[in-house]
Amino acid sequence: DGVPGRLDGMVDAAFEVAGHPGLVPAGITALRAGGHYAFVGMVHPHSALQITGETIIRKCLTLRGVHNYAPPHLDAAIAFLESTAGRYPYAELVGDPIPLAELDRAIELARSRVHHRVTVVPEAP
Repeated sequence: DGVPGRLDGMVDAAFEVAGHPGLVPAGITALRAGGHYAFVGMVHPHSALQITGETIIRKCLTLRGVHNYAPPHLDAAIAFLESTAGRYPYAELVGDPIPLAELDRAIELARSRVHHRVTVVPEAP
């Protein structure tokens, strides 16, 4: 949409890992022609996407679903997040941790979609 500060047409690859279909358009917009989009987090039945064939064809995009990753992949992902924490606003995507004893509140917060992800933590011993 041409908003200053956006990455319109500037990235080679985008990864959907949050499970939220509403994030996909921004990732698609950020891709350069010939870009690659990996879907990782939307393994649920409410993941309908609003993308046209025209967009895929005109930008020559490659779309790929990724599933059944192994523990080393998660280790690499965590290392990436740690190494880029100062460059990207990851904290804006997740609300404050909610204790497991307040799971009902966490579920309601997730349903409200105030945050892209809700963190639930076990009780302190």
